[in-house]
Amino acid sequence: MSESVSRRTIIAGILVGSAAAFALQSEALAGAPTGAVESWLLTTAKF
Repeated sequence: MSESVSRRTIIAGILVGSAAAFALQSEALAGAPTGAVESWLLTTAKF
């Protein structure tokens, strides 16, 4: 049981990390201020 939970946690961490990297990259390409990404990362990190 604990193995499936840890696997889900690892998968969730990878998904959040890739989503954050994609958001940072897209905002950097768009030239938008990074304040929105930082606030989004702070709200997402609470999980």
